[in-house]
Amino acid sequence: MGISRREFLGALAAGAATTALPAGEGAWASDEAYPKRYVKLLVPYPATGTAPDLHARIFAEPMSARLGQRLVVENRGGAGGTIGAAQAARAPADGYTILWAAGSLFACNPFLYKNIQYSFEDFTPIGCFSDCSFVLFTRKGLGVATLAELLAKMRAEPGAVRFANGGIGSQLHLTWERLLKLAKVEGQNIPFQSGGTLTALLGDTVDVGVSVLDPGLIQYFAAGTMVPLAITSPARRPQLPDVPTFIESGFPGFTASGGYAALVPRGTPDPIVARLRTEFDAVTSDPAIIAKLDELAAEVPKWRRAADYNAWFVGDREVWRRTIEETGIKFG
Repeated sequence: MGISRREFLGALAAGAATTALPAGEGAWASDEAYPKRYVKLLVPYPATGTAPDLHARIFAEPMSARLGQRLVVENRGGAGGTIGAAQAARAPADGYTILWAAGSLFACNPFLYKNIQYSFEDFTPIGCFSDCSFVLFTRKGLGVATLAELLAKMRAEPGAVRFANGGIGSQLHLTWERLLKLAKVEGQNIPFQSGGTLTALLGDTVDVGVSVLDPGLIQYFAAGTMVPLAITSPARRPQLPDVPTFIESGFPGFTASGGYAALVPRGTPDPIVARLRTEFDAVTSDPAIIAKLDELAAEVPKWRRAADYNAWFVGDREVWRRTIEETGIKFG
């Protein structure tokens, strides 16, 4: 049996509409049930209980529940996170690979390493999950109780104060170098393997350190074996209410932090990005997650949503770019 001219034209129009769909929309039309399988959360740092790995696992559990599929943490450490980030940049833009990025991955590494195989423009942000402040502290035996006293000692004894450097080119190291430049003082830079700085300070091998604020460090402060001098957050942290910020200590605009963000490869279909952002927003609004981060002396940042994160990142990257250029630190 034949079809009428009206039926033929209707079928032709429907076919034309289908073939005219952009590639991204067409791909999504066949994948509306996203996610259909597990999603990889690629953490470009070792699985050694480090802050980025720990925060990633706190995020993965509730995000898995909301997506209805497992968010599987996969660690690909090495070269300051550049190896794992490059792998994520090359992953298919299908929503099944999420990069877990410390701020240094995009704000510092492009200025420290030559020929890195990724850039911020290779990714689309989902949001910033957590933010960690840094704290400057000394061993008890150094005999200083404030940042002003430390700087006075460094001016009186140029080059005598020994800094425990747990990672050359890290944000912690760069925070120290930034202070030296602004205060116009000098100190010794003593390199250690990551994790060895506290042991060195406890053993009086070095005098001062910069670390991510965490519960273990707070215990040393409470016991009096370490003395906190200043914190890099814009305002005082509730875990250390008596410790002033660098801003309060005479260094306007001196802030720094180690935030952890989720991003997907650029080109991931908009509906998938939207779904991930919706679930991310729900996770970072959950009082239980906020409480878990508080236990780690961390917090959900004000720039947690993608648009705010983009704006914050531009300013943060500029601070680290200037610091790196002034110090001349570079890796091959």
